Formats: sequence, structure tokens, C-alpha cells
Amino acid sequence: MATELSLIVDMVAVLGTAAAGSYAANRLGQPALLGYLLAGLAVGPSGLGVVKAEGAINFFAEMGVVFLLFALG
Repeated sequence: MATELSLIVDMVAVLGTAAAGSYAANRLGQPALLGYLLAGLAVGPSGLGVVKAEGAINFFAEMGVVFLLFALG
């Protein structure tokens, strides 16, 4: 149960930071993707280290890349 809760907290932290990063990037006249990337760097293990469940986050990151490539065409 604690593992699922920590995964949910990590996902909320990632999604919240990504939303704030994309908003800030748009306000600065930059693409939202730049905000997403900077947010990921900030909360990831190489940044502040907020996210603890690296295995699950890696899975979602790979799926995000797949969806991004599908969206690009």
C-alpha cells in the first residue's frame, strides 16, 4: 500500500511541476515542451531528487516518448 501511495505522490509531483513549467515557458514565449523538460530535470534524481520511484517513472517516461513520436507523425 505504501508503494502505491508513494507512486501516486511522485506522479502528482511530476505532473504538477510539468504544468507549472509549461505555463512558465508559455509566459516567456517558449514552447511548452521546454517547460516539461526543465520540470523533469528539476524533480528527477539528477535535480532535487523529489521523485523516488525511478522504475515506474522510467516506464512512464518511455511511454511519453512513444506518444510524443506518434503525435509528431
